[in-house]
Amino acid sequence: MKYFLLILPLLPALSQADSLYTGAWSYHAWKAEHVSNSEHNLIAYEYKGIVIGKFKNSYDDDTIVLAKQFELYDNNNIRVAVNVGLTHGYRDCVHVEGPEEGKDGTTCFAMAPEISYTKYKIQPTFMILANAMTIIFKWEIK
Repeated sequence: MKYFLLILPLLPALSQADSLYTGAWSYHAWKAEHVSNSEHNLIAYEYKGIVIGKFKNSYDDDTIVLAKQFELYDNNNIRVAVNVGLTHGYRDCVHVEGPEEGKDGTTCFAMAPEISYTKYKIQPTFMILANAMTIIFKWEIK
């Protein structure tokens, strides 16, 4: 319900969105002992190459993202892109040793490559961010 309330003010913009990102389940390649969350409850949308959204990061902190998406390859079934932008909510920008307790969220540079299987309207998407490999469901709207 709280995610519906988050989306409600965005409904007019979502009707113009090119795609909607939901879910996000991650596997951390290393330093997983500091990770407390692998289900990120991502809700984000992309419109004309701009991605904006909210998720719970791997340390269970609310995080927002704003990025520009650059398409690198598309053959009508596989699409490769990279998202370059900012996140706000991680307690440090390195994310290697785990969050520093009591520290407020900070704004960090982020770059996340993604690969999507685009044959259908619901597109499984793999994204890499720092040391986490993530699967997301991308919903093509356009």
